[in-house]
Order: sequence, then C-alpha cells, then structure tokens
Amino acid sequence: MADTVRYLMEGMLEELDAYENLGWFSKEEIRKIVKERTNHEYNLKRRAALKTDFLRYIEYEEKLEKLRQIRKRKFQGKDPSEMSKGKNNKHEGYILRRIHFIYERAFRKFWGDLRLWMAYFDFCKTTKANKLMSKALTRCLQLHPNEPGIWSYAASWEFENNHNVEAARSLMLRGLRTCKKSIDLWLEYFRMELLNALKLRKRREVLGLEENEQSEQKNAMQSVMDGAVACIVYKNASAANVMQSTDHLRFLDFAKTAGNFPVVVEFLEERIWSQFQTSVAVWEYRAASTEVSAASLDGVNQDDSMRSMIEVYEEAILAVPSPAMYLSYAKCLQKKLNSCNRLLSSLGQEYEEIAHARQGTEYVTLLDKLFERAESVLNHCPESCTLLQMMVGHSMRRGNHQAALGMAERCCQMHPKSEEAWISCLLARHRVLCIREPDVEEWKSTLLDLLTSAAEALPTRDSAELWSCGLRLWSGSQLPADAFVDSLDKKLQDSEGGSTLCHVTSSCVRWVWLSAGIEEGRRLGDRWTCLPGAGAPLFLTSLHLEWSLGAARSCERLGQLLSRAEDLHGHDNPDIWLFRVRLNGMRGVGPSHAHWQAKQELGHLSTFESALQQGVYTDS
Repeated sequence: MADTVRYLMEGMLEELDAYENLGWFSKEEIRKIVKERTNHEYNLKRRAALKTDFLRYIEYEEKLEKLRQIRKRKFQGKDPSEMSKGKNNKHEGYILRRIHFIYERAFRKFWGDLRLWMAYFDFCKTTKANKLMSKALTRCLQLHPNEPGIWSYAASWEFENNHNVEAARSLMLRGLRTCKKSIDLWLEYFRMELLNALKLRKRREVLGLEENEQSEQKNAMQSVMDGAVACIVYKNASAANVMQSTDHLRFLDFAKTAGNFPVVVEFLEERIWSQFQTSVAVWEYRAASTEVSAASLDGVNQDDSMRSMIEVYEEAILAVPSPAMYLSYAKCLQKKLNSCNRLLSSLGQEYEEIAHARQGTEYVTLLDKLFERAESVLNHCPESCTLLQMMVGHSMRRGNHQAALGMAERCCQMHPKSEEAWISCLLARHRVLCIREPDVEEWKSTLLDLLTSAAEALPTRDSAELWSCGLRLWSGSQLPADAFVDSLDKKLQDSEGGSTLCHVTSSCVRWVWLSAGIEEGRRLGDRWTCLPGAGAPLFLTSLHLEWSLGAARSCERLGQLLSRAEDLHGHDNPDIWLFRVRLNGMRGVGPSHAHWQAKQELGHLSTFESALQQGVYTDS
C-alpha cells in the first residue's frame, strides 16, 4: 500500500513545482496539499474503502481547482510583466485529470452505483470533457444495459450537445430493444423527435431553404417538420402494448406543450378518443382540455367555457354510466363550487358578487341533478362509496340532514368495511340529534348503537379514526364517559387493539381524568396499560397526567408506570427515556444513568441526545 501511494505522490512533483513557480500556491500550502492527498490516497488503498472516501477526495480536488482558478485570475489582473503567470499552459489540466482518475478508480469498485455515474456525467459536462463523456456513457451502457434512464441520458447528450440526431436515434432504438417495457423511454424518443422538428423549422427559416425546393421535396420536409416522425414513434409505442390510458395522455400533454404541432395533437386525440372511450381518465382530460381551449378563444366568457366542459361530462356519463365517471363529474363540479365560494368570501358588495353567486347556484343545481341520476348506478365498488359520501356531504351543506342520514346509512349497508362510510354516518346521525335535542338516554343509545355496529363490521386495525371521531362527538356532547369507555374496552380485548387504538385510548384516559376525576382516570389507565400491546402514547399520557399532580403525590406511581413503559417500549421510544431523565432530576439524580440505559436499549440515540441537549420533553 505504501509503495503504491508513494508512487502516486511522486507523479505529482512536476505539478506541484509548477504551482510554486507560477506563484499560485506557497510552499506551506503545497505541503498541506501533499498531506491531504496522501491521507486520501491511503483511504482509497485500504481494503474496506468506502464510496464516501472517493467522494471526499473528489470534493477536495474540486475545491482546490476553484482556488487555483481564483489565483490565476488574480495574476491576470496585474501588470503585463506578470501576465505570463496566468496564461494557459500544460499545468492547468492536472487537477481535472486527477479527478477523472479518481472517478475511474471508484468505478472499478462501485460500478453498480448509478448515482456515482450521474455525478461523473455532470462533472464531464461542467468541464466540457466531451470525449471522456462519450467513453463513460459507452462503458455505463455496457454495464447497465437494462436501465432506460441511461439510454435516455446518452441519447439526449448526442442530440443536445453533439447535435447528432442519427446517433441519438440509434441509441434510442437500441435502448428500446433492450428495455421493451419502458414507457419513459418511448416518451423521451417522442419528445426528441418533436424537438428535432422544431430545430428543423428554425434552421430552414434562418437559411431560407424553402424557396429553392421542388414541391415533392418541400412536402416531404414539411411533413417531417409537422411531426410525422413523432407520430410514427407514438404508433410504435402503442403497438408495443405497454401503455395505459394515462400514459397515452402523457404523449398528448407533451405534444401540446412542445410547440405548434396541430397535426400531431389532432392525430393523438383522434387515436386516444377512439381507443379509450370507456376510460374515466381520458374523459377527465377531454373535459379539462375543452374548458381550457374554450377559455383561450376571443369573445368566450367563463360561463361558455364552463358549459363546454359540462357538455363533455354529460356525454361521458352517457357513454360510461359508472360510479367512477359520476364521481369524476361530481368532483369537478364540487371543485368549481368551492372556487366560487372562496371568491365570494373575498369579494365585497360589488357587481362581480352577483355573477359569481349565480354561477355558484348553477353548480349546486347541477350537483343536485347529478346525484339524483347517480343513484341508479351505485354498486359495491370503492368509487360508489366515495360518491355516496359526497352525496351525504352535499345534502348536509344543503340542510337536508335527514336525507343525508339516509344516504349515509345506505353507504354503510353497501360498504360495511369502509371506515369513512361509518364516520360519515356517525357525523350525520350526530347532526340530526343536535337538531332534535333528545334526552341524554336517547342520545347515548343512538350513538352507542352506531358505534357498536361499526365496531362489529370493521377490523380493529381499520377503526382508529372512527373511535377518535366517536370520542370527539361523545365528549363534545357532555355525555357521561362510562358507556363509551365500556364499548371501547370491549374492542380493546382484540389482540391488536392496544397498539392500533393507542392514540384513542390515551385521549380517552385524559378525558376521563379531567371529567370523572383522578381516581377514575388512574383506574382506567392502569387497566388499559396492562392490556397486550398497550401503546407508548397511552403510557406517556398517563405519565404526564401523574406528573401534573406534583412530586409528593405521584412519585411512587410515576416510578412504577415508567418501569413498565421502559420494559415494553424502551427499545424504540426515546420520549420514555427523556421522562426517565426528568424523573431522576426530580429525585436529584443526574442524566448520565438514564443516558447509559437508553444507549443499551435504543438502536438510535440521535433524537434522544438532541432533545436531551436542548432540554426538550415531548408528550405524545
């Protein structure tokens, strides 16, 4: 190892002597350079060399090169007698050649690291090392022939930097033969042909070549400039049968944004509209593009562009009468309605308010009619569940609370495994109860029956949000805690209950502690922390509540509770050890003992140590 490093360092003598003679670096600086390079070379020659060793060496050499260039410019600004020190000479490329050499050595060991290859490509681009860039791309493609991104990068390099369209096409075709299922590579090929057509247009416009061409040659060239080659690429991509409808829309998007290619856009739209007549995504795209196109025309107002979009959606639900299509239409109308409402809230009593209010009313009417028609297509698919929930929300906002409750109950019957359906039903039921204002017993039994039905239908792992919603409604209605606690207690007997519902149980313990008293809260916390899988948030909430009582009243209970928390969650929760530091401080013990325990248990100490240094305690 030492002989190799010494040999490499001896090869730097000419370079370092030149730097000293030119005045770019002093003797002391050169000694530091030698020391740094020697250390880096030893790191690279060790058996277990890391990628970071190579990257640090490269970073050091890049900084050194920047400093050399600054020193060179400094000499160029002096009097003519010293200008020779700043002239280009053979010594200027030493550091760049060394960086290339370091990358080459890195690739011998880490040839499979694509990020390292990309970093080298960027370096070659920055330093304009075109020949080395071509060699590196060739070698990378040999080592990674199944990476479409490398083929795309190489073709882009040939097209944009070397201006070699034929070589770029050749690379794209070779890449597509190797990566037959790569949609991104097809899209990049399509993009390249459109950009090439734009370049041809610009070139012929500058040179004025159209006037000297015969009609047949002119027509052929015009076809190419209109994007005929890109259309052929799209045809071949479609024939490969690797694309979904959304992938076809990506081609259309780029054709619209690349430039003036009406022939390509018309060709793609005709193919996509006819091939994907039942695709919801395609109909959404058609509606959005129709609205944008109508809005861009002169003399067309916002109402007309909105009607153009609605006409497309009306055609869509006739062609595809599915819940997904109705849902897409409803989301679009709801988005427009929300936009109108936001605008109305920001406007004063001005004339624009009248127009926007009328437009908002029109959207509400359209939603009413749409939801009436949608009832005939509802089924057991997920889109149907989401559509029903939108109908519930719309009816609630319209003040039809009883109708909203009926739709929410229907949604629960059709989709009993959907937590969102049960939550919407719970909220609708609570709203109806708030309007009726029944007695406490009816209120309790109604909400409790619904929670019980939901708990039976839903698995424990999917019911955390439901119980959180139920807890908020129950506590907000000033109902006694015992019935809700008993119902939740039954659900917690599930083997997953303690861990899945840990945030619900911690909130419930806090609520009982504050509403029913300290002893009731303690009993509930003790019972639930003894369940299998009791979560860390429950322990931390109980610890925080005990701490709030003061040291004299809770010191013993804090110690017992914290010991159980450390046994169950000390291996993955740093907040528990922060609480141990806090408790030890109350007892007059320093943080070193808790730090040693945390180091034994935790796999990661960074969060714990940073919080310890800042004196932060997190109450989960």
